Amino acid sequence: MSLVNLSIFFDRSDLIYNTGEQITGHVAFKLNTIRNLTCIKLKIKGKAKVKWSDLVTTTDSKGKLQFGRVWRTSDEEYFKTVVPLDQQIGKFELTPGQYLYPFSVTLPPNIPASFVGIHGRIFYYAKVTVMFEKHDNAEKKSYFRVVNLLNLNHYPALRSPTVVERYRRFYQCCCFPAGKISLTASVPRSGFAKNETIPLSLKANNDSFFSIREIFIYVNRKTEWRSGENRKFTIEKLKTINIRALNSNTTRSWVESVQMPLAEFPFIENCQIIRMRYEIQVKVDTENTNCDLDLFIPISIGDIPLTERDPANEEDLPPSYNEVIQGAGTSLGESNHNLSSMSISTICS
Repeated sequence: MSLVNLSIFFDRSDLIYNTGEQITGHVAFKLNTIRNLTCIKLKIKGKAKVKWSDLVTTTDSKGKLQFGRVWRTSDEEYFKTVVPLDQQIGKFELTPGQYLYPFSVTLPPNIPASFVGIHGRIFYYAKVTVMFEKHDNAEKKSYFRVVNLLNLNHYPALRSPTVVERYRRFYQCCCFPAGKISLTASVPRSGFAKNETIPLSLKANNDSFFSIREIFIYVNRKTEWRSGENRKFTIEKLKTINIRALNSNTTRSWVESVQMPLAEFPFIENCQIIRMRYEIQVKVDTENTNCDLDLFIPISIGDIPLTERDPANEEDLPPSYNEVIQGAGTSLGESNHNLSSMSISTICS
């Protein structure tokens, strides 16, 4: 082949860029023979794709159930920029030798971060196309990552503490009461940076005939995948902490230091087909396997930690979360990234 070593080189070796940042680099290739070049262009694009299958049942003409799978797919594009690398118009001759074409493109400021999950991904790439006469073309594609830094200080509601309570009653045969187990969990705020430790205050009251075998603490990532009206939900347990048993008729209060796991926490906004949020889950495993207790605290994980608020500069604070994003405290399907908090939430069962 007359063209060899077609490559895209980025000036940044780690290939990681912030939203709104300028990407610079160059395209290089070697030509072994004289060729007539018609066009050389670079396309930089960002998009998301989701795909999963659902089990569906239908009834045939004889009334028999038929089972099958239907694939759900969706995609959306965030931006596409095409840069002509050679300013000459029309066909022109290239002699043998090494060629280098610099490029510079600025990313849009409000695009979602790169992300790869079980049912989809958000990705960005640069693709160069070298077009010669007689449709003898060559292409090369290179991927890069985009990060969207989350400044927790932009959302004042994250400074508020969160308290969640749950309890479960137990019954023996003939509906005879066997006591109850209650659990209270709280955090001093609901926004934490990736390198912070979460002080989780817990109070477990076992006023029942059953022992608590173990208490688990999880840091979960909940992801919602969308394709039209169809939804798929997945939960990843990013961190697990085990706590020893609690005997019957016992109360214990303590503070558990939850260190943020060594994982990526992409801030995904302005994406309509992938939604994400984080939570702390506390699970009580009892002797009665049918009566376990679960408690959930929504949290936000960002890049820039919350700082101390200066009352003298109160008027300079960023706008409230409700002013920035409609629907604070909504469900996963209504919020890309959980940026809400609750003062008290009591759930009984």
